[in-house]
Amino acid sequence: EEGREASLAEAERAKAQKAAAEASLEAQTRELEHLRRAHEELQTDHGRLAMRARMESDRTDELSGLRAEVARLSEERSRQSDERQMLDAELRRLRAEVEVAALARRDADSEIEEMRRLGEQHAMERGALDAEAARLRAENDVLVADCRDLLLRLE
Repeated sequence: EEGREASLAEAERAKAQKAAAEASLEAQTRELEHLRRAHEELQTDHGRLAMRARMESDRTDELSGLRAEVARLSEERSRQSDERQMLDAELRRLRAEVEVAALARRDADSEIEEMRRLGEQHAMERGALDAEAARLRAENDVLVADCRDLLLRLE
């Protein structure tokens, strides 16, 4: 009779361990889903930043074209002293725009690099979570097998 009660108590402990393992696995699965969604959001943000960087690159190209125009105007400046002040002001404005565009591009490049880093970090974290989930599944399988053995012994 005592042996039966001990077996029942052990079976109850095994059930409790299984329930705890399943709860832990479920919590980790939810966390993994949360990380997957966060990763997808980061990928979306990365796409937007890449598009922004391409737009800034196009703007930089456009400004490079404007700079070429300023060079052409600088040649005329030597012949036309009354237009000199106007052309100098235009040149300063374009240089400022180029600097602003270059700063914006550097910021966009920095943001893209940060998004890449975060994406890699999330991928590593996901790998660790996948490994932990696999370990827990294996542990759960062992617990299930133990429970089955206990149930067979009880029968």
